[in-house]
Amino acid sequence: MGWVPESYLEIFETNCKAVQDYDATELTVKIGEEFLIEKEESGWFWLNNENGKEGWVPKKNVKIIE
Repeated sequence: MGWVPESYLEIFETNCKAVQDYDATELTVKIGEEFLIEKEESGWFWLNNENGKEGWVPKKNVKIIE
């Protein structure tokens, strides 16, 4: 089971409906690894690493380089 950002849902009184696709995959990363940031949501980045793997990583664990 994973989390879903509230912005991806339409919430009713007793239930909710997804308004866009969502993948809850978390990506394991190592210090010094470089990757491409695809999107940001709720304090997390969706990353694509050099091996083609994708997933969410907490924003606090990422340093943006130029």
